[in-house]
Amino acid sequence: MSKEKIDKSYKDEILAAMTSGFNTVMEHIVDLREKMDLGFEQVNARIDRLEERMDRLEARMDKIEGRMDRLEIRIDRLEREISEIKVSIDRIEERTLEDDNALNKEVADLKRRVGFLEKKLELVSR
Repeated sequence: MSKEKIDKSYKDEILAAMTSGFNTVMEHIVDLREKMDLGFEQVNARIDRLEERMDRLEARMDKIEGRMDRLEIRIDRLEREISEIKVSIDRIEERTLEDDNALNKEVADLKRRVGFLEKKLELVSR
């Protein structure tokens, strides 16, 4: 075989090997691309599901926050009512103490008057 034929044959083999290698690499690239696309689709589907869950959680949180606000309003009202009741109780206790003192004074005055009238009666009846 001549040198030209060997060189051409060698070049053809190298070209065939390179083409085959290139085709194999391209097949792998296409296969990897398909796997990546599938992976991205799965990731995007998971992200969509997570976003739906987040939306539901946000809606629940909004409801819970609304309930908490209403509870806080109710608690504030109850605390105000309790304070008002305490003030009323203090006023009643004050009046009761004043009434008790007035009643005791009135009873003491009546006892003194009875004592005075009894002495007067005793003096008159002698």
